[in-house]
Amino acid sequence: VAKLDADVSYGVAGQIGFNFQPADAKNWGVFVDARYADLNTDLEAKTADGTKIDLGEFGIDPWVYTIGYSYKF
Repeated sequence: VAKLDADVSYGVAGQIGFNFQPADAKNWGVFVDARYADLNTDLEAKTADGTKIDLGEFGIDPWVYTIGYSYKF
């Protein structure tokens, strides 16, 4: 394979989460969230002699989770 091409792709992304600060805590709290992105692109390979090979669709669909502690100065 002399060249690998991937189409420009756009997808959908979303996030949901919450912050929690106890009533007796003036400066600290915790947070939790989950994020997802749905991206797909078409892949095509070209050989040295110019022959095109369709490799199909490639998907990148990650889930990202966050748990953290916050402190306000």
